[in-house]
Amino acid sequence: MPPTIYAILLAAGRSTRMGQSKPLLPWGQSTVIESCVDHLFCGGVQEVTVVLNPQSESIMQTLASTSVGIAINDIPNCEMGVSISRGAEQLPAAPGAILLALADQPAVMLPNGFRSHPQQEFQRSVHCRQVEKAGRLR
Repeated sequence: MPPTIYAILLAAGRSTRMGQSKPLLPWGQSTVIESCVDHLFCGGVQEVTVVLNPQSESIMQTLASTSVGIAINDIPNCEMGVSISRGAEQLPAAPGAILLALADQPAVMLPNGFRSHPQQEFQRSVHCRQVEKAGRLR
């Protein structure tokens, strides 16, 4: 039986350089963050926790009709590790597998087979990146 896969979707950035909320930008028929959530669920993730900053009411409203959990990173100007910790606090004591995802990457999709064999797919993905990187170094 495959392990339960949990995702922590990091969306606590303040989009200060962008001037508007990146997760709420249009992407296809929805928004960037809705596309990220859809890709995670379609890829086999059973539970998604979205980490937001306290000023993310619009994102919370956008996600209200979904089944995602929400965690708040209330420490301004912190490193991404704090957001990961806030998301991890929402997970059960012994999750089967955890996937970290970025909310400004709506085109990233999970590989086929990830749901049934997440560890093998992760190892294959890392191996492919290492081979690709080695090829570029030559």
